[in-house]
Amino acid sequence: NRSLLQAKAELALSEAQRNHHQVAVFVLDIDRFKQINDLHGHPAGDVLLQIIAKRLDQQRKVNDIVGRLSSDEFVLVVPQCDGQQATELAEQLRVVIGKSCDINGVAIVPSVSIGISLFPQDGNDIDTLLHRADTATYQAKQQGRGRFSFFSHELNQLAIRRQAMEKALHESICTNQLDLHYQPQICMRNNKLHGVEV
Repeated sequence: NRSLLQAKAELALSEAQRNHHQVAVFVLDIDRFKQINDLHGHPAGDVLLQIIAKRLDQQRKVNDIVGRLSSDEFVLVVPQCDGQQATELAEQLRVVIGKSCDINGVAIVPSVSIGISLFPQDGNDIDTLLHRADTATYQAKQQGRGRFSFFSHELNQLAIRRQAMEKALHESICTNQLDLHYQPQICMRNNKLHGVEV
């Protein structure tokens, strides 16, 4: 599925480059998918995946490309789609996917967090565009589930800094480079020790 998605997407990007069109790449991550699996079982999760795949397929136009990227992530590649059209489509997808569905007698209201990248400004190949849309998905989840976010270079810099900080912290923990220091908290009224902060 992923190989076919990448091959079709690269073809769409080549055509867009020849015709000077934009292409929007959407990464849709199902919110609380693990919780659905844990509460209702993996068969219910599988049914939900099928429902969302069907809803995505019904929304796509003839030249749009839909694929499943990982366990709870889908990709939608939309040729001839600029930022404004991508915004409208993201809103539409949130509404369509967010309709209640019955799974084994249980009403579930699914939601997705959506990250969007645009060709050519965010990347010239599908791997870069997918990575950047995925970065935007993380930002959408940070804002609250069921939202969408466009990739930005500021967002990318933030992700790079965060990754560097996580790596440095991990290395510091592994090599016992962290020390605890205590700072006294003094009550201003009576000048007595009130507590400490680490």
